[in-house]
Amino acid sequence: MSLVSLNKNTIALIVVSIIAIAFFVCGMLDILDYVIVKALLFLGIATISIIAFVSGINNATKNRSKD
Repeated sequence: MSLVSLNKNTIALIVVSIIAIAFFVCGMLDILDYVIVKALLFLGIATISIIAFVSGINNATKNRSKD
């Protein structure tokens, strides 16, 4: 028995929290100016955005097929 059920909402919250904490920590340590750090953080944001966009399109097509 797990403490947290890993559904899509939980995974999305965990990933967004990790990205937000990473921005905060990198800003505090003044390493946000490094190109590799910027690339990794913005790649994470882009990935989340693409996943949200695809999920929204799939949800919209499922709702249309039910009508």
